[in-house]
Amino acid sequence: MGFGLFYGAPNINDLWWSNYLKLVYKHGEYLINNLEYFPNLTNHYISNCFGLLSLGSFFYLEDQGKIWFNEGYKRILNEIENQVLEDGVHFELSICYHRLVLEMFLISSAICKQSGNPFPDWAMKKLEKMSEFLYDYSSVDLTIPQFGDNDDGIILKVTNNQNIYDHSDTLTLAAVIFNRSDFIEKCKEFSQSALLITGTEGYELFKSLKKISENKFKNLTQKILNDDELQNIKITEPRIKLYSEGGFAILENSYFKSIFDVGVIGLHGNNDTLSFVLNSKSNQIIIDPGTYCYTSDIATRNLLRSSKAHNSPVIDNFEIAEFDGLWSCLLYTSDAADERSSVDLGGRRIIKKKNKETKKKKKHINQNTKKH
Repeated sequence: MGFGLFYGAPNINDLWWSNYLKLVYKHGEYLINNLEYFPNLTNHYISNCFGLLSLGSFFYLEDQGKIWFNEGYKRILNEIENQVLEDGVHFELSICYHRLVLEMFLISSAICKQSGNPFPDWAMKKLEKMSEFLYDYSSVDLTIPQFGDNDDGIILKVTNNQNIYDHSDTLTLAAVIFNRSDFIEKCKEFSQSALLITGTEGYELFKSLKKISENKFKNLTQKILNDDELQNIKITEPRIKLYSEGGFAILENSYFKSIFDVGVIGLHGNNDTLSFVLNSKSNQIIIDPGTYCYTSDIATRNLLRSSKAHNSPVIDNFEIAEFDGLWSCLLYTSDAADERSSVDLGGRRIIKKKNKETKKKKKHINQNTKKH
């Protein structure tokens, strides 16, 4: 993208571009041999695949570029299938990482469509669900709940004053890609990042979607004014949306909006189960404090991901889950499904404790074995 924007600039000579292209190519060579494999593949791995696909598209005329592109394409689709839950929530269960992952997926889909290798329908449907979740958690005043961790990651940060907690840039891109006029309600303008990806064609589509959105609002208003029965409907009647797999519930009416974390603790989640945020149409009333630097201050890191730092119930001063390092939590269970002492579930290491009855049975068996 930088090459497309600046190539041909009179103050950048050919030698500079030659060195630039060599450097970018070296990144591809390094990346293909150093993918970030973890026991659970995460947003890190997605960024690797995104890099491969992008570099492969750029160097597609080279044999190595084709390899990078094909590997990136295949791996991106695998992660859409494996990391995105059926309700569209990214499995790490962090609002800000959800946006980062969605941004990479959307840009990848645009690159592939332009290259003649569009994503299959099933993948695009999942990305549309991810976009719907982003739409639902965003407020009209363009604020977001900061449930879970956040490393301020963003792919297309095109201006110094760009608000990284305003996710409408990504929603704008989704509106154009999926032709969704309803998304426009929470898009303040056609974003520069969307322009870089979709060009003037995307801009023209955005304008038409905005007109459709405005006309729908006008028609609905006129219908209410002309219909006595509709005028008697309580406009405070709440809208409820539950993301059961992702573990988020959204409750809103014409005046207020509240979002609840009602799920398990994700790989980038905090001890914020049953926490909530509350917004009016123009102000944040009850907020989530967000996160802290991951490694520079462990005490403050753990404080800001604790139950006390959130709007969660705290009983007898106990945490919802015990911290296990800087990211994971230990969740205890009394009934073990098998003989393993623990099992890893997406960053939540489940420590299996045998109940007293099981321990008694084992002790009795051992004693009988010794007698014989």
